[in-house]
Amino acid sequence: MKIAVDARMISRHMHGIGRYAHLLTGRFIRSGRDDEFFLLHNGEPLKHLYPEGAPVHHVKICSPPLSINEQTELPKMLGIIGPDIFHAPSIAVSIFKACRTVMTIHDMIPFVLEGRLRPKNILYRHLVLKRAARSADAILVDSEHTRKDVLELLRPEPGNVHVVPLGVDVLFFREVSLEKMKEFRSRYRLEAPYFFTVVTPKPHKNAPFIVRAFEKLADKLDDALLVIGGLPGDDLREAVRSSSAAARIRLVDYISDDELPLFYRGAHIFLFASRYEGFGLPPLEAMASGAPVITSNSTSLPEVVGDCGLYFDPSRQEELQSAMLKLYDDSALRAELSEKGRARASTFTWERCADMTYDIYRHLKKGD
Repeated sequence: MKIAVDARMISRHMHGIGRYAHLLTGRFIRSGRDDEFFLLHNGEPLKHLYPEGAPVHHVKICSPPLSINEQTELPKMLGIIGPDIFHAPSIAVSIFKACRTVMTIHDMIPFVLEGRLRPKNILYRHLVLKRAARSADAILVDSEHTRKDVLELLRPEPGNVHVVPLGVDVLFFREVSLEKMKEFRSRYRLEAPYFFTVVTPKPHKNAPFIVRAFEKLADKLDDALLVIGGLPGDDLREAVRSSSAAARIRLVDYISDDELPLFYRGAHIFLFASRYEGFGLPPLEAMASGAPVITSNSTSLPEVVGDCGLYFDPSRQEELQSAMLKLYDDSALRAELSEKGRARASTFTWERCADMTYDIYRHLKKGD
């Protein structure tokens, strides 16, 4: 097959959709199948990311994601390439089809929370995404919850929407020596037990909620710390600054891919308070690393965590506090959730994600 992939979000410092596109294409390319790949990019050098001699063509296009120009440039370039399948790994799509098209919709936050977006972004979703979704040959979603939202809000053909769960990177399963963990804890001054969470500035991530819960419980948690990694927004920084427990809260603004598994593995408990997730990779990464998980019961998170964590309503502070105290004081329960979580996380692999995706390509090419 000739397979074209929108690789504009793949970069040297990629997260989210870029990482998804890279891990997926990497597994296709290394599979040994007789396929030819065309990666459409904005000039970011990608050759170092794939094996030398792999059947990969790097095609430069000028239009950035979600731009007006991509509406015409994408189909024009695909017309030149002539692929059997084009895969758009995000909602940056054109309403004009040039070949059989697969698109991935990771979540419906732009619709569910559209009041938080600028009007032009809302307009794009309504004028472009709905039309593109209804004309796509296949739509991949990360969870049943997102499938339900896509069907309700975009109204595509139900048989074209497929749940393809994401995978968790193998680096989160790797064992870490006691010496390395000791050095890590010393470097970040984490000798005491700590709760860990990862955040972004997006309001639905609900990060200040965790700060307030920790503050309420601080006197009952011995000398435990709260460690917050990622990209804190102004509301979170203010919540930490004004907290009576501020001295026991650590903000780590940037965590490298090499160190993220160490933060998970060293955590006494992992916390996740998001109000909306299309999938929920952080709890899955925590489970793979062996951290006991407490997560909100919203949207897709129960699909990912299953019976391997404790749940709370992300609008009810007392439920999170109760779960934190329960798990903090119960070493047997922490050990049980750690063991069950690692076993469940091992079933979410990028190989499975790639195989399911490739099967959809194959069926489309055959005209099934």
